[in-house]
Amino acid sequence: LTAQAGTASGELSGLFKNGSWGFTIAPSLLLPIFDAGRNQANLDSARVGREIAVAQYEKAIQTAFREVSDALAGQATLGEQAQAQQQQAQAEAARLQLADLRYRNGVA
Repeated sequence: LTAQAGTASGELSGLFKNGSWGFTIAPSLLLPIFDAGRNQANLDSARVGREIAVAQYEKAIQTAFREVSDALAGQATLGEQAQAQQQQAQAEAARLQLADLRYRNGVA
């Protein structure tokens, strides 16, 4: 939408007299007719950019799921290792006790 305001007079002295003021309001439409496919190329570029962003987002989500899965598997493995080490320590304590009894009783 374009608006213009101003004065009009046939002589310079009448330029600012009463009744010489005027204005116009007119809608305007500006569309490129010959853009040599620039708009289509820009649209294609935006679509490709969006597809790249979606692919990167999906990769980030997959990476996050893989890291969580690895952490959970590692936690289970560490729990099993801790339990095995505790059982090993108990077995070694029992072996030490038996060896000490054999030593005290003179069995070589």
